[in-house]
Amino acid sequence: MYGTRENRHYLKEKGIHYAGKPLGRPKKETLANKAELKAAKKQRHADYVQRIPIEGKFGQGKSGYGLNRIKAKTAKTSYAWINSIFLVMNLLVLLRSFLPSAVIYDLIRQLKIQIGRYYDDGNQNGSLVF
Repeated sequence: MYGTRENRHYLKEKGIHYAGKPLGRPKKETLANKAELKAAKKQRHADYVQRIPIEGKFGQGKSGYGLNRIKAKTAKTSYAWINSIFLVMNLLVLLRSFLPSAVIYDLIRQLKIQIGRYYDDGNQNGSLVF
């Protein structure tokens, strides 16, 4: 989401904290506001650092699990696909705590092969064929 005035207003209405820089010319640093500016910069950095793992998971979903290859015709179907992909990603996190890594690697490889076949075959009826 871009930090436009309209988007910032929308986020403020919904009570969502926006982590970007404020619009306009930066405030001039004086003795009175030096600590305030430093605290605001530190907060922006903390918000940015907090987003890194979240963005990483989206990248992992796109590159590893086909999140960027969803071509559903309706919003409802797209929503179902996205939820399914994140469900699989979360299930794999749970599996890592119970199974040896070699078994998990083989399961992931087989799953990616099946998903790739689904997209390569041009399957239009919405069902995975295993």
